[in-house]
Amino acid sequence: MVPYPGCHTILDRVTSGINHQHMGRTAVDNARSMVSGAGDPAFLVDMEGKLLAWNSAATDLFGVAPWQASSHPCSEAMRNLHRQGEAACSADCPILAGLVHGSIPAAIDVILQPTGLPLSIHHVAVWDERNRPVAVLHLVGAGRPVPSES
Repeated sequence: MVPYPGCHTILDRVTSGINHQHMGRTAVDNARSMVSGAGDPAFLVDMEGKLLAWNSAATDLFGVAPWQASSHPCSEAMRNLHRQGEAACSADCPILAGLVHGSIPAAIDVILQPTGLPLSIHHVAVWDERNRPVAVLHLVGAGRPVPSES
């Protein structure tokens, strides 16, 4: 996987800062702040698959306004993402299911249709004060070029 420049720095900051409560803020509050402050496309999804936060860079990339994304299933906003020829997102999200069972992939490579733009979506689990998963932060960066099928 070829992450976008600075990705590891952002992920280190997110991972170390998001799940620490400070000044009465919850981990979800921290994650929402990180989404809104991120320069790259980013969004936050709760454990039911609903979008909790969506930034302007995500709007620019996916063509979905924040008011359209808010409280809607992530799979609706991500309907143009494909992986190995199939829709990458669905109501039965493998990322959320994996988190319930203890782990999620650090990132997945997808293709944005109809442009064919390769993207890498990096995931950071958000935990509550009782160490239960409450959300997943998604950071979107440039992905590896996919060879064309002949």
